[in-house]
Amino acid sequence: MRNPRQVAVVGATGYTGLELARILLGHPELQPPVFYVRETNGAKCLAELFPQFRGWGEARLSALSVDAITSSNAGDGVSCDSP
Repeated sequence: MRNPRQVAVVGATGYTGLELARILLGHPELQPPVFYVRETNGAKCLAELFPQFRGWGEARLSALSVDAITSSNAGDGVSCDSP
């Protein structure tokens, strides 16, 4: 992996966001994505909210805000999967 890409997913707790998380976490040419959710409920990674993601690697959660997204290093893409 010479030049890994960094992406973010907004709204990762719905059906589409979770399916995209599954695809992105298994992609060999991506850095671990950042997942933005409305409420983290104290969780720091996606596996804390959804146990089926345990063992899939780092799936960091961040509280959803425009400032958080624009200041992140997800310069290669952001997917908006919120309702």
